[in-house]
Amino acid sequence: MGRLGDVVAIAFAAVALSPGATWPGPPSASSHASSLGPPPAWVETHTNSLWLAQSSSCWRRGTHTVCADDFTPQLRTDIPVLRVRRGATVRIHFRFAPQAASVTKFRGPHETLRPARVVEWRPPQSGLFIISALAGRGNASYLARVRLF
Repeated sequence: MGRLGDVVAIAFAAVALSPGATWPGPPSASSHASSLGPPPAWVETHTNSLWLAQSSSCWRRGTHTVCADDFTPQLRTDIPVLRVRRGATVRIHFRFAPQAASVTKFRGPHETLRPARVVEWRPPQSGLFIISALAGRGNASYLARVRLF
């Protein structure tokens, strides 16, 4: 390969391996979401994706509204652990178009997010986080434990 070919190959490899080049997509295993509550949501880093645990919600499907109150989230054992490189961005995927979205650290600060089906967020620290969304059908909350490294 000539000098130009070497330069092109190196540039292509750098783009393909850069952290922003790809996202893994939805988790492979199905979620355990109820058909009565809000749709499941998932989160992804540049290397991994997982379903968020559902929390408190009030969600309308057809003529029925189902509300669920979560017990104290810090006692739950089914909350996924999301390992995130410090300073990295994660993407939160909703299966609906939220009118408002936020992330709250359990017993900590609250951050308003730009409402969209796919929301980008940079976790500020490790801990238990509550991801909340408001939509025309109701409100939904999801949980994740973030471990920064």
